[in-house]
Amino acid sequence: MKTGKIISGLLALLGFAGCDDFGEQRDMYGTPHAEFEFKGAVTNEYNAPLRDVKIVVKSGWNDNEIAVGITDSRGEYDIEFGDMGGSGITFSVVAEDIDGEANGGKFATETETIEIEKEDYVGGDGWYIGKMAKTVDFVLEEAIVVEE
Repeated sequence: MKTGKIISGLLALLGFAGCDDFGEQRDMYGTPHAEFEFKGAVTNEYNAPLRDVKIVVKSGWNDNEIAVGITDSRGEYDIEFGDMGGSGITFSVVAEDIDGEANGGKFATETETIEIEKEDYVGGDGWYIGKMAKTVDFVLEEAIVVEE
């Protein structure tokens, strides 16, 4: 009997007593998460679509790759993924020509930094912050090739 009271007291001290839902207040444990969509088009300086360009979405705080896509025959891409959400987070969206001369030339890599704010999310509730969609278009210039 005495052991039960001690355990109950310890659990209350550790905050387990707050796990019940006693009305309006709801205790939640978890990580804020959201859905992200980056889409757009990649063209050359003459507005011609570039196919087979690798699009990489990287985390703004550690530069890790989060999601990857490839442009289609119209030069368009659409990348969707889930990650931790929040306000003030950043992503780098990188367009990299990976097919050499096959799409009409060798093009220089371009990077756009996108900062996400609270108002960019739609439809959130609780730990689910919502969905964010951004259009990021690229105009790639031909890379200067140095012959050795």
